[in-house]
Amino acid sequence: MKKFLSALITQNEIVWVYFLCLVLLGYALGPASLSANQFPVAVVPTKPNIVKVQEVGTFSVKDVKGFSGNPAPVIIKLPNDLKQSDMNKIWLRVIGLPKNLRFSVGSLISDIWFIPVHKISDLSLISPPGYSGNFSLSFFLMKRDTGVVIILSKKNVGVDLQTAVSSLPSELANDATTSGNNSANVSGEIKLDETLPKLTSQEETVLLKRASELVALGTYAPARLIYEELAKRGSSKGAFELAKLYDPIFIRDAPASGMKPDIEKARKWYSQSSKLGNQDALLRLYQLQNW
Repeated sequence: MKKFLSALITQNEIVWVYFLCLVLLGYALGPASLSANQFPVAVVPTKPNIVKVQEVGTFSVKDVKGFSGNPAPVIIKLPNDLKQSDMNKIWLRVIGLPKNLRFSVGSLISDIWFIPVHKISDLSLISPPGYSGNFSLSFFLMKRDTGVVIILSKKNVGVDLQTAVSSLPSELANDATTSGNNSANVSGEIKLDETLPKLTSQEETVLLKRASELVALGTYAPARLIYEELAKRGSSKGAFELAKLYDPIFIRDAPASGMKPDIEKARKWYSQSSKLGNQDALLRLYQLQNW
């Protein structure tokens, strides 16, 4: 009888140890399950209920170019026929991002990025300083509908990240101004207006602040005039800010009222800013190469 009780106690101890191990294992896996549950169940990539349907509208993602340590904008255009009421059901699923890189918005689950579409206007690719490389990303436009995920569209894009602005060819700024038919000498350097008084650093600061305040108020036409005057008086910052007001990377897919992109004018003023010594302008010219 004693041997039987002793064996029974030993078996019970084994059962309790096994149960405790299961509890600890569940505790360890809990955060991962919680992260996945932050998204609609059907969006989690391990689920089998994903069906492919015919592509909708025009879904596009621009190739990404930039420099390590600087956010590289990711430009996405959603189909026009997406219903506003469905936006909370639609996500981007991105595959292929190296582990030492990240997006500015969204969440990472099992090496796959999930990005809500209402945040794509703020989407940038973040790389650590010193990183250099080329790779491809796959963007899936997905919609959750009655427990099933529908892949609305898929786009593959290239990513090119360099270590420094100095790695770009020196003739880039010159080449960028050869296209288009703008009236202000697009085939060469924009000449400074010698009839205007010489620009002082204090005056430049005041005019830049005034133009920035106008942009914040949504009055872009007067701001462009101030920036253009600054650029023609030799201000690299004025030329850079003027180029931004034409740059589709900054205007994105939902431009503010009265603010329309103009790729050729953006290139022209970035080129002028670069020639006046602004290295950031050369980066913008590089990012606009494929537009």
